Amino acid sequence: MSKDDRFDPQRRSEIRQLLIETVNATPRRRRNRHIILTVAVIVVAGLTATGTAAVALNGAALFGQPAPVTAAPAATVTPPPTPHTPQPTAAPTTTAPVDTKPHISTPTTRFTAPSWGAGVTTKLTGLSADSAYSLSIDSRYRGESKIPGGYFSQFSTAVVFTTDDAGNATVTWTPDVFPRNFTDSGESGYLLGSYIRVDEGSSPRNDNSTSGIIVPIAVSDQLSLSFLPIDDVQVKPAACVEPDQLIGDGSGLAVTITGLLPNEYVMVSGQQTNSLGLYYFLDMGYADDSGRITLFARNTSPDTTIPTSASIEPAQWRLIWSGNYRVTPTAAHPDGSLPLTVGNC
Repeated sequence: MSKDDRFDPQRRSEIRQLLIETVNATPRRRRNRHIILTVAVIVVAGLTATGTAAVALNGAALFGQPAPVTAAPAATVTPPPTPHTPQPTAAPTTTAPVDTKPHISTPTTRFTAPSWGAGVTTKLTGLSADSAYSLSIDSRYRGESKIPGGYFSQFSTAVVFTTDDAGNATVTWTPDVFPRNFTDSGESGYLLGSYIRVDEGSSPRNDNSTSGIIVPIAVSDQLSLSFLPIDDVQVKPAACVEPDQLIGDGSGLAVTITGLLPNEYVMVSGQQTNSLGLYYFLDMGYADDSGRITLFARNTSPDTTIPTSASIEPAQWRLIWSGNYRVTPTAAHPDGSLPLTVGNC
């Protein structure tokens, strides 16, 4: 049998009629099921009889080609990004540098002349371990130095101490002298400042620095000092003096001063009001234990001429004085000053 003989018109008509009759004989509610079963039976029969005839009896041939259904693309859900919480960055661990330089802790006490009170307490660090050093008070004065920043020093007697195994020490001591506001050295100038200094050996040593002393291993900040008012002192000069008494071997102008501190150094000088700072006669000395002293001011040069009060008018002679535990003179608080008569006594 040829391929065309399998599905000749008569055969196709018979199959169609069989399907129609089957559908009409089936109740409506079960019709779809029977159609499907009948189609399945026919297809199986066709396949058995012809091997390939079922191709003509598929659902598309019986009921028409359905519209193609395009599957909707699956929605792609992108998960929201996970929020990133920045973690705090730990600060780098640093070690504070250790200051190994020698250092003196400056006392905060204010000392009033001439007493150190309960003493001076000094904390020292950064020195060599188990080593001996010396401490002293370094009081500095401008003096007559011609070097910029130059000065000269006066020291208290040094005290020796020994550091511990860490190179530290705490020393409390009472210096044997209190700084003076001016010195008895013969050099002019008031105190620039007083400091605690540390030196190797038993005391500061001389060299060619601006101060004439070897630079200390360490020096403190300036100490806080107070000096005394000048008003506590009483000064009584002679009422009048002749010019010749003020020259050479003359007796000088007698001046009695009381109210000073024991051993306070004091100076008196005769000056003219039109040339204050330029003295014509003077004397100086230390008060006794009662704070009293009598001075005899004169000019030791026999060639000096001392004019009389009358000859310098309208200028005047004045007696100027100060003690070295007294405050530095200012416009508001000048040196002691008293009128003085020279000649025509």
